[in-house]
Formats: sequence, structure tokens, C-alpha cells
Amino acid sequence: MIQSVKLKKFLQWPVIKQTMFFNNRDICNIEYDSLISSTIWDNVWKKNIYESYFGYPLRYLKMLNTSCNSIHHAYHLDKFFQSVSFSKINEIDLIFEFGGGYGNLCRILYNIGYTNEYWLFDLPEFSNLQEYYLSNTISGKINEISFISELDELERRKNYLQNKNVLFIATWSLSESPISIREKVLDIFIDSNYYLIAYQKKFADIDNEKYFSTLSNKQKTIWKKEIINHLPDSSYLIGKPFQE
Repeated sequence: MIQSVKLKKFLQWPVIKQTMFFNNRDICNIEYDSLISSTIWDNVWKKNIYESYFGYPLRYLKMLNTSCNSIHHAYHLDKFFQSVSFSKINEIDLIFEFGGGYGNLCRILYNIGYTNEYWLFDLPEFSNLQEYYLSNTISGKINEISFISELDELERRKNYLQNKNVLFIATWSLSESPISIREKVLDIFIDSNYYLIAYQKKFADIDNEKYFSTLSNKQKTIWKKEIINHLPDSSYLIGKPFQE
């Protein structure tokens, strides 16, 4: 567990701002405009994309109680809810997020009303950061969250997933991982009910368009691919059950 008081302003660190804290104002404006036109803006996003003071995040000038990063994460989730009714959020028993940054998307999901289990899978250093951040921002829900950094632990939990409604989230993280890691993780979550994946066309020498096209043809899931026009060479792949 991270305890250093120096971390209280960790969202101001250059390495965090460059790798985990989205702050492109032009793209933020596009996503903010999309959110305020969403059918769930008034009841969901307007009330719940506020920022915590913790970490001292940079604020968004058009809505000072939030940040570009929180708008960016809410935008991903809104795309998911356009395909899957928001009312189903607590029919999901477990959310698995592959690569969770510092935990902000997880925080937003609990803010908007999710109440069940959440597994965050990441490198050990990031798992520590996520636990530190979420313990200070949604402490009332921290017992619902598992911070996992070993594939072996995921394997041991595989049987637990049976007969549960699972949402699998991976925003660019899966598409930036070696094929061997992807296959191991997806094998564990092969029977997930819902998917929210964002990916870029190519990473290193991997053709992600081909990879995710093959993935979507394997599983008995209704898939929707949507090109993200304001993020060049990136797309969403959203999956939901045949019968909801």
C-alpha cells in the first residue's frame, strides 16, 4: 500500500500526465459536446463526472468541477450505454478492467451507481497506485474492488465467473499487449456477457484490425464496431448478449 504524502499531488507528475491523464482540450471539447447531447446527460453524467480533489487533477475550463480525463472516460462509457441500456448497470455482477490507469474509470462507474464487484488487472506498481487512489476517493466501495497483478491469480478465479454477468473493459490496453497475454486473459473471460474495448489499428507489428475482427467472429456475442473519428486510427468494439 502506498502511503507517502508526496503522492497527494500525483496527478500533477509529468509521467502521469503524459501516460494516464488525458488532457487534449480539442478532443475533450468534442467528447464533452457529445456527452451533453447524450440521453443520460441530465440524470447520469452531469451529476456524476465531478472530480475528486485527490491527486490535484487539472480541471476542464467549460465545466470546472471535472477534468478532460473524466470526460474522456465518461465518453467511453456513454458509447457502451448507447448499445446497452444504462438501466442494466446493476444487472452486471462483475466488471473486469484490463489496465486501469490510476483507477479513474472505476471511480466513475461507482459514482454513476454501479454497486457490485470490480476487478482491476494491472502491473503491481499500477495496482498499488489504483488502491491508493480509490481508497481515498470511493472508500465506501473499496471492499468491492480486487487489485490483481498476476495471471495465475486470474486463472484461480476463473470458476468464480461461472453464471455471472461480466463486463470486460479494455480501453487500448489489450491492443497494446503481446498476443500471448491477450489470449490468456481472453480465455479466462471468454464467456463475458458484455465488452467495452477500444483499440488502435496497429501496435508494433500487430494488425489489431485483423486481430479484433477475428475475435468478434469467435464469440456468440452481438458486436458493434465504431470508428472514433476524432482519435485517428482508433475504434470501439462493443459486445452484448444476443438476448438481453
